[in-house]
Amino acid sequence: MTESNGRLNRTSFFSIGMKFKTDKVYLHHYERFYEKYLSQYRDTSVRLLEIGLGCDMIQAIGASARTWREYLGDQAEIHILEIDMKCGEKWFSTIGKQINVILHYGDQENVMFLETFKSKMNKFDIIIDDGGHTMNQQRTSLITLSPLVRTGGLYIIEDLETSYRRFYGGQYLNSSTTIGMLKSFIDDVQSEVPVKTVPVSARIFSFEIGDGICILTIK
Repeated sequence: MTESNGRLNRTSFFSIGMKFKTDKVYLHHYERFYEKYLSQYRDTSVRLLEIGLGCDMIQAIGASARTWREYLGDQAEIHILEIDMKCGEKWFSTIGKQINVILHYGDQENVMFLETFKSKMNKFDIIIDDGGHTMNQQRTSLITLSPLVRTGGLYIIEDLETSYRRFYGGQYLNSSTTIGMLKSFIDDVQSEVPVKTVPVSARIFSFEIGDGICILTIK
């Protein structure tokens, strides 16, 4: 399967994702969103940060990192934030170094770590949260790291289905879940709303939400 941009026939996100066996395509079918929002960044010097290397997926560690490298091209600057240093270093020594991916280690729900990380980084075009998927992890990362996205850039949260799973701190119709926070953005992005219920919404220009995924465009 290929995409055409008038001059080039390039392999689609779906085909590349299937090649590396990332669940972004074979399970979640996020390719519909990633082709729409990220195709403009192919073969550019885009800066992307993804939270999560996939160390809990034994057969697919680094699958998304490899997908990003092939999909976005050699000019892309790809960063991965991973909590499991032992797993990350092993993967980097065999694959990560070859595909020129930059690894960082830390806890995505540790605000002190995230603030330090943020202070050391230049702005990203895209941040993708495919980390631990708990409510506190997703919400803390969005609130703390969204200022690290440039104006017009994207902050993407995957695996929103965990907002309905108690194991991750989720619960249907509970306003404290990630889905609950996203619902509040519907009001908060409107200029006439008298009070913004979630301060981070002041950074959000617009957002699209689909099955398991939300793409936020940052002001």
